[in-house]
Amino acid sequence: MGWDEGTDSWWAQLWCNDLPDDRVADAPHVGIGPLYGQYISEVSGLVPLIAVTTGETPDRIDQLLANSMR
Repeated sequence: MGWDEGTDSWWAQLWCNDLPDDRVADAPHVGIGPLYGQYISEVSGLVPLIAVTTGETPDRIDQLLANSMR
């Protein structure tokens, strides 16, 4: 997760923890942000996109993002 100054957008890359035999394990499994046609001006805009992708609740994602930014 981070901020891209060139596009003024937040981005996130997500990996699945349950794919140990994945041949491309070093590559993210899901990308969110300007490289994928999504421009997110506020970090809170990542919450619904990550929630839909992961199946977690938006409240849980919001909590995890808040903890990671401390």
